[in-house]
Amino acid sequence: MRKVMIPLLISLLCLAPAASARAAETVWPQKLVLSVATSGTALHSIATALAKTIERHTPVSRVIVQPVGGPLVWAPMMKKGELDMAVHSGPDTLEVMRGTGAYQEQGPMPFIRTLVPGTEYSLLFYTVPNAKVARLEDLKGKRVYTALPGNPMFKPVMEAMLGAAGLSEADLKASMTMTSQREATTDLIEGRVDAALFPAVPASVMEVNQAAGECLFLTPSDSQREDSLKRLPYGFFMRTIPADSAELRNKSEIRNAPSFRNVLYARADMDPEVAYAIVKAINDNRSEWENVSPLAKAWGSIYDAAPPYHEGSMRYYKEKGQWNDKVEASHKANIEAVKDLR
Repeated sequence: MRKVMIPLLISLLCLAPAASARAAETVWPQKLVLSVATSGTALHSIATALAKTIERHTPVSRVIVQPVGGPLVWAPMMKKGELDMAVHSGPDTLEVMRGTGAYQEQGPMPFIRTLVPGTEYSLLFYTVPNAKVARLEDLKGKRVYTALPGNPMFKPVMEAMLGAAGLSEADLKASMTMTSQREATTDLIEGRVDAALFPAVPASVMEVNQAAGECLFLTPSDSQREDSLKRLPYGFFMRTIPADSAELRNKSEIRNAPSFRNVLYARADMDPEVAYAIVKAINDNRSEWENVSPLAKAWGSIYDAAPPYHEGSMRYYKEKGQWNDKVEASHKANIEAVKDLR
């Protein structure tokens, strides 16, 4: 027994100074700035709760949640060191990193790394019974909100869903840009539009349910599912949202909902010890934030197709046994896609 214990003790004693030295060398920031798109949303509430958890369980004294807009604003700020973390959709951030699509003029931002995967969202066509639109094909000749200013993700999703149904934007009677989701919801209820594309959120669904009988959703049929997936931007996936979900408050089951995840990002050069501590604080203290919103449930769970993970994040998920071959392959492919960009 002693012969087994002595080498084990020697190993532990050797590891302890190394771990202590690594922690001692870490320069902990006193303040971190976390960007979200807008204030007053469920995502803003979740981010604020996460900030408090980071403050309680790391040496960071203050985490400021700052609504600064989309990546055309926060990505240059992060590049300059004016903010430390940001929350944004995974598929769109891959475009930001490569400097493609709507971000060609801005140029590549290859330094962005995933800390913690976040909320699952679905981009869906909302409609109401009076519009008499039961399938995507029925949108032909209809008035539809299809765009939101500053969000380039709407167009490829709209094109993917319409394309799978054999339609294009030109087949709509009117393809309009909404100024706000609240306005689009009111126009839908009052019959000024027949459908509206925007993220699935419970407030709008409940408002339509109360005013129009039932909020209905248009998604690809089972036979259109694979074609839609091929057309959607990388990072999207299909999911089924059960009836009466706390996330959405939908009355009926929604099949083949085009979905994506938001992600909490940091710069690649954030100290790995700091990044690891942030990820650990968030994941190991779920009770402090997961009841803030039904949308918080998915936060912290790892997934493939996320923008490349930070070294500190990878360490945490590997320790927990959650890092798998599929995530590893996606991570390596995304790193390869941006490694030579400046």
